[in-house]
Amino acid sequence: MATFSSFNFDQWRDQARLALSQDLGPETVHWNDLRHSKDMDLFQSSDTQEYNIRSKQFHLNRQFIGTLSRLSSYRDPQRWNFLYRLLWRYLHEGAEFLDDPLDGDVRQMHRWSKELGRDSHKCKAFLRFRKQPEGFYQARYASKHYVLKGLVEYFSTRFAAMDFEIITPWESLRWFAGKAQYTESGEVFDAIDSDDFDDLWLTYYRNTYNPARLNMKATLAEMPKYLWKNMPETELIPEMIATSDQQVDAMLEAAPKFQLDTSSLNSLTDVSRAVSECRACLLCDGFGNAVPGRGQKDAAIMIVGEQPGDHEEKAGKPFVGPSGKLLAKILREESLGEESIYLTNTVKHFRHRKEGARRIHMRPSQTSIHACRAFLIAEIQIVRPQVILCLGITSSRALRGVYAQLNDAEEILDFGFGEVKVISGPHPAAIMRAAGAKREQLLFDLKQRIREAVSYPGTNDEAPSGLLFPD
Repeated sequence: MATFSSFNFDQWRDQARLALSQDLGPETVHWNDLRHSKDMDLFQSSDTQEYNIRSKQFHLNRQFIGTLSRLSSYRDPQRWNFLYRLLWRYLHEGAEFLDDPLDGDVRQMHRWSKELGRDSHKCKAFLRFRKQPEGFYQARYASKHYVLKGLVEYFSTRFAAMDFEIITPWESLRWFAGKAQYTESGEVFDAIDSDDFDDLWLTYYRNTYNPARLNMKATLAEMPKYLWKNMPETELIPEMIATSDQQVDAMLEAAPKFQLDTSSLNSLTDVSRAVSECRACLLCDGFGNAVPGRGQKDAAIMIVGEQPGDHEEKAGKPFVGPSGKLLAKILREESLGEESIYLTNTVKHFRHRKEGARRIHMRPSQTSIHACRAFLIAEIQIVRPQVILCLGITSSRALRGVYAQLNDAEEILDFGFGEVKVISGPHPAAIMRAAGAKREQLLFDLKQRIREAVSYPGTNDEAPSGLLFPD
């Protein structure tokens, strides 16, 4: 087997030409990655002196050469062997094999390309420069791959006005007096010394942090912990996580509140009139008609959605559009009597944006949710259901609190007339948007929640008949 040793792409390319001139297939050659191995001499020459280059021409697409060059930045001891295999197949099978999404080499090529893109993005997003005693700025980045070379132009253009140095464990870039110097060697580091700007940065980060939007899963996906040692603000994260709930509670307490007087609402007709006259939020003007609830005034089960949609706003009734028809079908399949149901929404207006003649759904704001909650509570106190089924996260959090999740167990709440079982489930609209296994799971979850509501004591009592879902 022929053995080659390459440090960078230019060296590998020359050796690949030599191997191709000898018709050496991928299974008959092996490349040592001098850059990846600390045990090998960086100036070790390849074992190729015995070969004589034959007169042979190779025609490669410029775009494919660029792809190989970018993939060479992937830090893997087998990268040169993989690139040679791609090159050999391109010359012997043609470019068509690159269009096969099930091909193992093509899948690996796309995986490497995606990881390199992520590493490059994070290098640009999470650099933190610190001023050095000599007057220039230094940043360190714990890259996973050799991505800095491809970012020389980006950093030289973006920070052209200052002298700086960027160091990764594998590479370094110096920009001094308007000239860039890239080096294929770096420095492993554990921590970075602070400077005079750290306190200012920490103050900025602490005051722009929104605890109500904390999502550690998303944070760690975008900003993995291996990057934290480069970033001074990350020292605040544990404290912020620990105090987020208290901060959210304080924000809610301090927020301006609409104190709607619902004490005079003694019937569903009163609620309907009050909803149509309400001016407590921006949805009351320019967003169409208010849509009150409908159903039996003494229904055992109340179903609460998010807000009316386009069909509901035009009809003036909740759950008459596509998601309402799906809900009706599910209720009939579960043998839930229409006389036992009261239907309403958390927010009574249709929040939307316009795209031509279409009105596109938008999630209601917290201001609208809080304003309309008074009407929802009034409906609950008038109807006095035994069970409330919340469809979607908006209605769940309106009744069960801002930390409620759809997969939370049911909860017993008191609305002033006795205990009410509150259950959360997926909204029919979410089922319609989903596909495949996810759709089946959401459908199963909603049916399960409906069965729980029906099985609760008091929900199967005789009640006047009424037609909520006409065919």
